[in-house]
Formats: sequence, C-alpha cells, structure tokens
Amino acid sequence: MSEKVFDISLETIWRRIETDSLSNEFVVFDNFEDTTKVLDFLEVPEYPMRINLNMIILCTEGSLRLRQGVNEIVLSENKFVVILTDQIFQMLEFSPDFKAGFMLVKDEFLLEQNDIRSLLFNIGKAVTWKSCYSISQELMQEESSLFRGIRNTIRQRDNKYRINIIHHYFRIMFYHVCHIFFSEQEKLVEASSRHDEIFYRFIRDVNDEFYQHRKIQYYADKASLTPKYFSKIILEVSGKKASDWIDEYVILEAKTLLKNTSQTIQQISDRLNFSNQSHFSRYFTSHTGVSPYAYRTK
Repeated sequence: MSEKVFDISLETIWRRIETDSLSNEFVVFDNFEDTTKVLDFLEVPEYPMRINLNMIILCTEGSLRLRQGVNEIVLSENKFVVILTDQIFQMLEFSPDFKAGFMLVKDEFLLEQNDIRSLLFNIGKAVTWKSCYSISQELMQEESSLFRGIRNTIRQRDNKYRINIIHHYFRIMFYHVCHIFFSEQEKLVEASSRHDEIFYRFIRDVNDEFYQHRKIQYYADKASLTPKYFSKIILEVSGKKASDWIDEYVILEAKTLLKNTSQTIQQISDRLNFSNQSHFSRYFTSHTGVSPYAYRTK
C-alpha cells in the first residue's frame, strides 16, 4: 500500500497562504503588518505532524505554544525556534497579538552551500538538546531586518543578483543562529555534571533508536552502567523515569503514523518493531487510554 502523508511541505504552504518564495527550496512569510496573515498556517490539524523541511520562526510579539517532539515550547517575544526536517511538531495555541517571521528551507538549499553544510550536523545535535532560544532586543531587530531584506529581495524579480543577495542575507542569519547555539552549548557543557551528560546522551540515543530499542537495558549498556543505576540517574536529572522517556517517543511516533499515513495498524506495529499487532495495541492503549483504531478514527 502506498503511504499518503499529511505533512507541512512548501507545496502545502503555497496552497494555504500568500508567501514569497525562491524556486521550491526557500519560502518566507510573516504577519508583521497583518496579524491575520498566517492564521491558515497556524490553524493546522490538531494532531502531531512530521515536517519535511527546516523551519525557523522569529517571534517579535505575542506568543505561540507548540509541541516539538516530546517537548512543549512557548515561543514568545525575542525568541526563535528551529524545527528540522523530519521532526514531529504540533501547533497548540497562539495569542491574538502573535507576530513572527517564518522561514522554510529545504535541505537542498542548505547543502549547496559548503560552509553551511559543514555545520549542519552540529546544528542537528544542538537542536536535539534545545530548539528555542532567547535573544536580545537588538539582535532580534537585526534578524528581523535581515528577514525583511530576504523577503524584499525575493520580490525583485528583475534583479539578476537576487539569488546571490539572498544567499548572503541567509548566511548572516545562519551564523547568528550558530553563534547562539554553540554559545549555549558551551554554557551547558560547563554547567553539566557527569549525570547531566549521561542524561543528554540518553535523550539523543532514544531520539535516534527508539524504533529498534525500547528496553532500558540497551541504553544502560551504552552508558556502561547497570539498568538500576542508570534509571536512578535519569530520574534524578530529569524528574522522569527512563522508561517514560522511551514510551513518550514511541507513542508520539505511533500517533503521527496513525493520523498522517495510510499504513495499516499492522504495518505501523511492524515499523515500530513490536512482535505483533496485539502487543502494539495493548501498549498503545495502556499509554493513551484508547486503541490505535479509536485514535485513528476519532
């Protein structure tokens, strides 16, 4: 059976709202002047979705509450959030005065720029730990000006240097973001204890491997610790059991597949590495209170 995915793609956005775009790899839009302009984008289906492009949201006023992966984020004034290709997210609520600039970029646009390509892996790791950052009023004004520069340059169809100018604007924004990411990471590393490092590595590993591995033993072995001591550390650092972290990732992925694809429940069970559909159904029901079928059809 072919898989039909409801996703947030550039094509989906073009159908929803007015944007400024450079080919099919780079799109910007905002509601700086008109707060109603992005409503059709924000009012997306009320369930988790997978994004098939990279998105940066710069908030200049108001707030947006969203869920990214298993984390809930409040994006407010002078903050930005980065959502990477294939990450699961869900728009939850936004204030009436919410104003922001949205930049959506396909991987191809990033990979064709050698200096940016070399930093993408580290950016991906940084976003795993933290994806929403506060910046100063001055820097937000600079980033907003660069954003407007990109938007206005896209509109200059007769400018033969348009693409070059946009690349330079974007590169400046990108390096601002890199500076913020890596400065925050350095602070985090300096303030981290050995237990913190074990927890961060655990979250990274679960994010990468929950499809294949749901047992604490596996992650404890990777940390060269006993499951009991490993579980104690995760609970101590995060306030949540290691098994709960694993279950959250699995359930979020299951919900996304149930709502956004035409895969059968058996196919989803296989994809998530359950021994059979009955085992998957019991697992899903015990964590959500409803069966996979009921969740899909509600």
